[in-house]
Amino acid sequence: SEPVDTNGEYKKTKRGKKRKKKKGSREDESAPSTFLGMQERNMREKRMERFNKEKDTKEGPAVRWDPYRAMKERRGVKQAMEAAEYFGTKLDLNKFVIKGTCQDLEKPYLRLTSAPDSSNVRPEEVLHKSLANVMKKWALRARAKGKGVTYLWACEQLKSIRQDLTIQHIKNNFTCKVYETHARIAIEQEDLKEFNQCQTKLVELYLTLGSPECHREFAAYRIFYQVYTRYKYNQPSSEMAMLLGSLTSEQRESNVVKHALKVYAAVDQCDYASFFRLYLTVPNMGVYLLDLLVDYVRHGAIQRTFRGYRPNIPLQNIHDMLLYGGSAKSETHEEWKNFVEQEGMHYLKRGKPVNAKDVWANMSDVMIDTKASWGAINGPFMWKVLDGDNVQRSED
Repeated sequence: SEPVDTNGEYKKTKRGKKRKKKKGSREDESAPSTFLGMQERNMREKRMERFNKEKDTKEGPAVRWDPYRAMKERRGVKQAMEAAEYFGTKLDLNKFVIKGTCQDLEKPYLRLTSAPDSSNVRPEEVLHKSLANVMKKWALRARAKGKGVTYLWACEQLKSIRQDLTIQHIKNNFTCKVYETHARIAIEQEDLKEFNQCQTKLVELYLTLGSPECHREFAAYRIFYQVYTRYKYNQPSSEMAMLLGSLTSEQRESNVVKHALKVYAAVDQCDYASFFRLYLTVPNMGVYLLDLLVDYVRHGAIQRTFRGYRPNIPLQNIHDMLLYGGSAKSETHEEWKNFVEQEGMHYLKRGKPVNAKDVWANMSDVMIDTKASWGAINGPFMWKVLDGDNVQRSED
C-alpha cells in the first residue's frame, strides 16, 4: 500500500518519477539502434579504400600494397601471409628465401628467435669450406687418439651448417653430404639423438633427390637403429614392418642391406651364433650400432646356455661363444672380467670350488656350475643409458 500522511492524503514519492531521456542515447527512439555499427563499418570501408587506391607520387605511380612489407619490417612470414590473405594478394614464398653473405668458416649454433639476417648466414660456397674444416679437424683428432677438438665442438659446427642450409632452402647433394657426415660422427660417439635427426632428414632428401650414393649404407643403419629401439623399448613389430616395406628393390639387393636384414633375423630368432658371425663382418660403421646390441644378445645367450647345459659347462666355451675374445670393442677384456667376477657365479676346477678372481685369466679345466650360478644371470637385462636414445622422432 502507498504511504499516507497524518491528514489522510497520499504522499508523492520519487519512485514514480520517470528519467528524462538524453538526446542521441540508445534509449532514444529517434536514434537508430545500429548507429555505432554503421559508423564503424564506414570507417573500415574508407580504410580499405585508402589501401587499395592507387595514387600518383613524386617518384611515379604508386603500386598496390606490398604484402612483403611485413617481412621487410621483420614481422615474419606468418604476418605477411595473413596480410596478403586479407587484401586478396597472392604471396610468392620464393621471395622470402635469404641469400647469405657471412664469410666465417666457424660459427656457433644458435636457435632462431626472429627472422634471420643475411649477414649472419653463410652462402653455399662458404659452407663447403666450413664442412671441409670440420672434417679435417675431426680427422686430426682421430689420429691424435682423442686429442684436439671435442665432439661438442664438431656437433655445434655441423648443426650450424645445417641451419644455414635450411634457412636458404638448399637441398642438393651437398646437403646430403652434410647430414651423412654428422650422422657418422654421431654414431661413433653414440649420440642417437643427433643420429636420428640426421637419418630422418636423409630419408626426405633421398626421396627428393632420387638415389644418392650412400642411400644403401644409411638404409642399413636405419635397420640397426630400429632393431635397437624395438628391443630396448618393446616397440611393436609394425614399426619394423613399415621400415622394411619402404625399402626399394635396389636397396634389398645391396650387400649392406642384406647383411642388416640377416642381423635383424638373428636377433629376432635369438640365434646368437649367427649374430656374432655377422658382427665380425659388418660393413661401414654399422659396428658402432651393433655394439649397442652386443650385451643384450650376450645376456639372452647366457640364459639359454645355462638352461640347456646342466650341471656345468666349460668356461672357455662361454668365452669363445659370446665373442669376448674377438669383439671389436676395446673394453671387451674388462667386460669379460666383470662377467666372471660378478656376484653369484660358482666355478669348479677338477671338481673342487675355486675363487672367481683366480679363474678369469686362466680358464683351463675351469667349469661353470650352471645350476648354482643361475641366480646370478636370471633377471632382466639392464640397458645402457645413452644421451638422447629415448627420443624416437625429432625434427630438425
